[in-house]
Amino acid sequence: MDHALIEQVEQLLQSTGSIIKKHEEIARIKGENFNIFCVLGIEDKEVKLHSRFIAELLDPKGSHDQKTAFLKMFLEQVVEPLTSESDRLPKESKTKVHNEYYIGPKRIDGENSTGGRIDIFITDGIQHISIENKIWADEGEHQVARYCNYQTDKNLVIFLTLRGDEASTEKKYYPVSYKEHILPWLESCQKHCADLPILRETIKQYIITIKGLTGGLTMQKMEKTIQKLMMKNIEAAHAIYSNYDPLFQKTVEKFVQEVKEEIEDEKPVSCSSNDWKITPNDGNGLRIRNTQWNENHHLQIDWAWAKKRAKSAPFYGIIVHEDHFNRDKIKEKLDGIEGLGLDLYDPKYPEWPFYTYTKEADFQDPNQLKTLWEKEERKELVKDVARKLIELIEFCNGKLLPSGNSNS
Repeated sequence: MDHALIEQVEQLLQSTGSIIKKHEEIARIKGENFNIFCVLGIEDKEVKLHSRFIAELLDPKGSHDQKTAFLKMFLEQVVEPLTSESDRLPKESKTKVHNEYYIGPKRIDGENSTGGRIDIFITDGIQHISIENKIWADEGEHQVARYCNYQTDKNLVIFLTLRGDEASTEKKYYPVSYKEHILPWLESCQKHCADLPILRETIKQYIITIKGLTGGLTMQKMEKTIQKLMMKNIEAAHAIYSNYDPLFQKTVEKFVQEVKEEIEDEKPVSCSSNDWKITPNDGNGLRIRNTQWNENHHLQIDWAWAKKRAKSAPFYGIIVHEDHFNRDKIKEKLDGIEGLGLDLYDPKYPEWPFYTYTKEADFQDPNQLKTLWEKEERKELVKDVARKLIELIEFCNGKLLPSGNSNS
């Protein structure tokens, strides 16, 4: 990189930093930094927050008391522009909305797979809309195909993700994104209830949550300003873009190695006798196994960033292959594990009976990302993450040893 380009990069970074500081100050003055969903730690919970909140707005009998207003806007703004003339939609006046709608036992047979639970099910008794909602998790095994196979001629399937990801199926469905589709709809809902302060401000809080999750800067004006600046300095912008991911990955790998070394230095129970093996997991996390958990048990403690969201908060917990372990018995053996702050078994993620997110290492948040380059702050974060994993190791130690039965 020549000297002139380096100067352009420095100027672009300085100008961008000034724009961000300006808009951060505006957000502070307007009180947008306080978000109840973030305070409660549920901002990325698909079932506990997003599916329930959206379904409540869509439900004509919802506690918002706006009858079909929000549903009507959703159909007009989100669904109808995507669909064709052959698609029939539920009649608003007869519509019911369900969470986790059961469509029969799960049967996996490629594109012919059936069954499962639909996150949000909108129906007038004849025509249906099935919404599969994903925040960070990947699509389940033939999940969208299973929902497409449910009353196919009467069922319009939507795959809702933060950025409109494609599903694995070749069947007819519609990808919808929080950023391009749900945010404008929510803003319309907010305007509709301008004279209803509690409802209006609750929707606004949810909008701010979605903007944070989609990785976008919280204010559209700031995005446009930065984009214009980048267009005027396109070579510098491209140089920054080309170097960011390699820098991030290299830094994360170093951080993961430091967490591994911290765990080994602390020597949690049994580590000294080599009962536990700690190995890197694709450079994005750690895989922790008890040597007595043989491969047939498919049980391990994982701490990792999912590949599709390598710049987001890593999650950690216990992985159990459902074909080899009886979950009810695991729950009995790990009675009290919720005290470690892990979520109990969610039927949507059968391989993770207990898991949570490492909020302190949410590197999608630029303020937390800074800790990777600040030596003392990174040292504290390494200790904190290692302590959480050691806690889990010590809690599980000796409680999940195989008893000779693969369903133990």
